[in-house]
Amino acid sequence: MELRLSEQLLLLAFNEKQGIIYTSKAGVFKYALAGAIIQELMTHEKLELEEKAVKLIDKGPTDDPVLDKAIDILAQSTKEKKIQHWISKLGGKAKTFKKILFNDLVNKGVLKQREDRDFRVPGGDRFKLWFDGPVKHLRDHLRDILVHGNKADQKSLRLIGLAQACKLTRKLFKDSKEQEIAGRRMEELTENDPFKEAIRKIVNSNRLNIVYTAVTAAAMVAKEAC
Repeated sequence: MELRLSEQLLLLAFNEKQGIIYTSKAGVFKYALAGAIIQELMTHEKLELEEKAVKLIDKGPTDDPVLDKAIDILAQSTKEKKIQHWISKLGGKAKTFKKILFNDLVNKGVLKQREDRDFRVPGGDRFKLWFDGPVKHLRDHLRDILVHGNKADQKSLRLIGLAQACKLTRKLFKDSKEQEIAGRRMEELTENDPFKEAIRKIVNSNRLNIVYTAVTAAAMVAKEAC
């Protein structure tokens, strides 16, 4: 079964017990998902990178609703912008992209929608793993590369960079020794990955903004109290 890069990432980050993306990874996942979509567009020869700037070279439809939605967003800009800008921009539409991907994985028979809903989750929809073959194949494939040292193809390298950005090592490898080996191998393979670096910068910037807002609010409260 052929899966999009974004579908592979979603399945790796999927919490089978909760039926959603791991909540501790959700803040990072939306940006990793955006990175996956941009790289898929590059594979379809819709985009190219020039000095880490994203250039839209073909606005034509792909018949893929995820990619076509992303193209529509990118096409609204008249200037070439850096990866970080577009990862942040598309990450803001992650809810829409996830809905499409979850529905497609249901249609492919990999996931099944659960009857119970969780209103703490946007949309409330939860899913269960219905056919675990693709997930097992992905995990075994990544173990062969990251633990046993097998050679990685380009698509696998992209997935590894995104998985590392989401800090999924512990989820993928329960054994502490495998986690250590896989972590080192991930660092080695993704040392020059511009998408991983862009995601890291966005997440760090968001954290600084949160801290700044909290400190500013506390200062204002203290000033009013005086």
